[in-house]
Amino acid sequence: MNFQKKKNSINLNLSQNEQITLKFSNSKYDIAKKLWGYYVTPSFQHRCKLNRLKVAIVLSKNNNQFNFVLVNDKKKKFFKIFLKKNNYKIIHWLDTDKKFIKFF
Repeated sequence: MNFQKKKNSINLNLSQNEQITLKFSNSKYDIAKKLWGYYVTPSFQHRCKLNRLKVAIVLSKNNNQFNFVLVNDKKKKFFKIFLKKNNYKIIHWLDTDKKFIKFF
């Protein structure tokens, strides 16, 4: 792995099967590089729950783009402020197996 640090970002170049773990409060978030691309999120129904992360699909009202977001369960009030400030709306929380299966 090699990286370049810029003012507000770090560019990482991962080799095949390398993984990085991002830590936030009591949560951990992994990204792993594979031959075919990337695992960009841990399992929504298992590992995200263990790491106190709730998964949601949000829509930007400004450009109609959808995004998956992971919200720390202790930071929901900050997330709501972010949504309002940036003109996003929650399309669906994917916090249970039943909701995940129903949505997809």
